Amino acid sequence: LDADTVQLTRVHHRGLQPADPPDSFLYHIAGAQRADAMLRDGLTLSRRDPLLLTERGGVPYWLSLLADDADLLDDTAAGIVVLRLKRFMVDDLIEDDPDSTRSSGTPCYFLTGG
Repeated sequence: LDADTVQLTRVHHRGLQPADPPDSFLYHIAGAQRADAMLRDGLTLSRRDPLLLTERGGVPYWLSLLADDADLLDDTAAGIVVLRLKRFMVDDLIEDDPDSTRSSGTPCYFLTGG
């Protein structure tokens, strides 16, 4: 899935709050190297290893989890990147993720290809 086609971009996470309402984007949180690869090579559609996407209000929750993991791995939390893509470009390619939705309190989806 071409990064330009879905308007995949890096966004600054400051200012993103749990109470933020949904917008016209879906968000993915990744390590810097993986994020750079996604921006360069696009997104892979996979039912076996789907990409987790969340609404705007879910970003702080997932950032906190990845930051905790980064601390445990002696990695840097500064290497965590927030990516966003246009929702309407992937609406037919996503499936609800009830487990992540329940744990984060915000709707989450898997990018599976439909």
